[in-house]
Amino acid sequence: MRDSLYRSMWLGMALMVFALSGCGAAPHATVTATATATVLAPLSWTPVRLPTGFTADGENLAISPVNGYDAWMCQSTSANNYVIWKTTDAGQSWRQTGRFSYTAPLAGASCSLNTDQIGTSALLATIGWGCGECGTLASASLFSADGATHWTPIAGFVQNGEFATVRGGVIAIVDKSPATQQTETQYLALSADGFQTWRAMSPHGLPTTFFHFAISPDSSTLIGSGYNNTLWRSGDLGAHWTQLSQPNGQTGMSTWLPQRSTFLLCSADMSAKSDLECSTDYGTHWSHISILSYAQPCPVPGKCGQGVTTQTQQCGPSGVESDGTMIAQCLPNQTTPLPPSGPTSTIVYLLPLGATTWRPIGVTQCGVSVVPASGPVWCDNATPDQLLGYETGQLPG
Repeated sequence: MRDSLYRSMWLGMALMVFALSGCGAAPHATVTATATATVLAPLSWTPVRLPTGFTADGENLAISPVNGYDAWMCQSTSANNYVIWKTTDAGQSWRQTGRFSYTAPLAGASCSLNTDQIGTSALLATIGWGCGECGTLASASLFSADGATHWTPIAGFVQNGEFATVRGGVIAIVDKSPATQQTETQYLALSADGFQTWRAMSPHGLPTTFFHFAISPDSSTLIGSGYNNTLWRSGDLGAHWTQLSQPNGQTGMSTWLPQRSTFLLCSADMSAKSDLECSTDYGTHWSHISILSYAQPCPVPGKCGQGVTTQTQQCGPSGVESDGTMIAQCLPNQTTPLPPSGPTSTIVYLLPLGATTWRPIGVTQCGVSVVPASGPVWCDNATPDQLLGYETGQLPG
């Protein structure tokens, strides 16, 4: 399985999670959720444990999209020193695996981590400080190629923390250019020296700026998602590109399907109010995927429009398994407005590749957040006595 919710418009990020609301009738071709939580069994989860001695708030958990047993955390031990914790058993035990120092220009700096798209050894750490309203918000990144043992400051900023190790180096979307390339503002880049230097992977004159990329495990196929609804493919690590056909939307989901040796590419179809259009043949054909939804009363009479008494909430995919099966979570139709604290449980649905009907498989109080290529699914239930509220488990087929 692969975390396919991308860190820009999907995952967090993830790899895309829709939480769109609208008043009145459900949009055209949207599947309405009709299952009820009382007829489905709860799904089974194992709580992730805090490592002994870990005192940070845990907002920096990074889970490998390749192997769901591997995850890392960054803990600030003093003003300028950080320790990396790692688990190889899905959060049941932890060990300190590395440390680094970085002096931020302002106090109160925080540390976050990002993981490699196709490997389990490299890590990217981002130190952030300041505040947006103060005009002081800024960050810096450090890179480790050996499992957090050695760290090198990056001469620039990696957008969304998205990176992948490939033949000859590491690729990422870079936002700040070195002095030799001041004309570039954001581009896909390849570095052979831990991002001390790099080269742009977009040929001169390419009419796009990438916000997301994905690469096959053998580095033979690179997908670049651009703004202005453009989608690109390269077979030589960005030396040459072919523009792919796509529907009216930005392709923020790119999931490698190992059994088919191809990508599942999904675009948010803006003309269909955020339903999906997906392709497994690099844009030659696109199939419509309807998004689940549920109805609930308007919280305040008249708020949804004159004579309208209900509003529709959409429940977009929260993950994709390695065979292309989509995962979504949704509530049953509501007869009363939800409380301010939100729902206590949701229904989990699966949609196999090529199917047209979402199948309910159980209920849960947590939200599926990371679907790795192998190993357990990670779910976040936001309880304060567990690490980030995370739990792990296997979804029934």
